[in-house]
Amino acid sequence: MSNTVTHPLLVGPLAGRRVQNAIEWRLVMLIVAMIAVATLFGFLNPYYLTFQNALNVGRQASLLAVAAIGAHIIIVSGEIDLSIGAVVGLLSVSVPGLIDLGLPLPFVLALAVLLGAAAGAINGFITLRLMVPSFLATLGTMAIYRGLAIHISNQPRTIYDPSFVNLFNNQLFGIPLTIVYPLVLTVVAVLVWRYTRFGVYIRAVGSNEQSARYGGLNTFNIKFMAFALAGVFSAIGAILLLGRTQMGLAVAADGLELNAIAAVILGGGRLGGGKGSVVGTFLGAILLTMIFSGIAGLGLNASWQLIIKGAILVVVIALMRK
Repeated sequence: MSNTVTHPLLVGPLAGRRVQNAIEWRLVMLIVAMIAVATLFGFLNPYYLTFQNALNVGRQASLLAVAAIGAHIIIVSGEIDLSIGAVVGLLSVSVPGLIDLGLPLPFVLALAVLLGAAAGAINGFITLRLMVPSFLATLGTMAIYRGLAIHISNQPRTIYDPSFVNLFNNQLFGIPLTIVYPLVLTVVAVLVWRYTRFGVYIRAVGSNEQSARYGGLNTFNIKFMAFALAGVFSAIGAILLLGRTQMGLAVAADGLELNAIAAVILGGGRLGGGKGSVVGTFLGAILLTMIFSGIAGLGLNASWQLIIKGAILVVVIALMRK
């Protein structure tokens, strides 16, 4: 008998077809859910179905869509990251300060991405090198990053730099750039996920880390890269949020991590790792934003908005968990 360990993702074309078919059906279900949500809120609020509101939903979804892709990479690798919103908050108050120093805008944006990668790398180091479960590790760093953000500025920080404003306030064929950028980033992420070894390696490690290690993969490096990339996506999300609002706030993305995880699950991700879809995660983020926007448009007070959001999330995820 052969002692060769078969890669968990390469067990045969039949298994591959089953996974692909499951993902395709999930995408169909998400689109049907989006149509149902649009119909419901369009009935309750006629403005909801206007083109202008669709653009507003797209702008609002930009942060969640990008952050959710980062969460998707982490979750498929078999880990979790609760510090996503805190990293966004930290960078949303750091970037205006860097701009106020008079630094060149390309340098500021590059530095913001590097800071996001560093935050993710710290999460990876604590989880992988110090052997702290990622749930606990990122729960701790979430508090640290949030505290640093509040220490930097507990007040809103406005960006007045015209070059930064123009970078996000212009349009391409009538579509705001704050919508175009996440779409382009999603397409790139899909191509990397489907057609590069990195995507295969992440799924392999998440499916069965021990088998992946026996198969010759450096699981430490792969997971560490996943954490760093999640930080990069959080940084990009923070930049998109600043581009949309021109204002940084330490608690601007409070709760984002939970919405990002929900988007991944809606898109077909599995908390145990090994399974997920970038397109599904993107659509899940859009669906959640449509729900949140529709509830806000009903004019309910904040407490009822939270109650209804939570109830809808539980129902939708329960219906689509398989």
